[in-house]
Amino acid sequence: MTDMSTPLAPRLEDKWLGPAVMFVLCFSGMMIGLAIDLQSVLPQTIVALCTRPHSLGDSIALHAVLLPTTNILMFVSGLVAAFYSAWPSCGHRETWSQRALFLLPYVGCSVAMLIGMFLSEWFAPQVARHLGMTWSVPTMIGAMAVGMAGGMASWAALDALAANAIRIRSPG
Repeated sequence: MTDMSTPLAPRLEDKWLGPAVMFVLCFSGMMIGLAIDLQSVLPQTIVALCTRPHSLGDSIALHAVLLPTTNILMFVSGLVAAFYSAWPSCGHRETWSQRALFLLPYVGCSVAMLIGMFLSEWFAPQVARHLGMTWSVPTMIGAMAVGMAGGMASWAALDALAANAIRIRSPG
């Protein structure tokens, strides 16, 4: 019989649990939000607006006006992932403000994923147009997911650089 009072040694795949949960929850929030947003705007309208030449600012405005629920639920899902992944690792003795510090990297990652989603909506249709590819809602969803993954990877790289810089500067 296994002694349940002793903690198990951390497994290698445990370090991937937080980012995996965050990506799955954010993608799920994005898809639920998209399903809601598509009740008020036709998919063909979104595809047509995405494929016309436009600036990054127009892309952000497009997202804000046509897909508000998509963006809000994607971001809120990132916060849910933060509470799921980071909050349990907080000690019981920390104050609420100290616990909130554990959540900041997740909030930053969620913002980076949102930015990646905006960038993909702006950049991917232009690339598809120049390559003569057709743009559709499934293609858009794939591009948004790739943008979210790119935002998450960029945030992870920045986080690793910051952690390395702190470790180099720390005495001892």
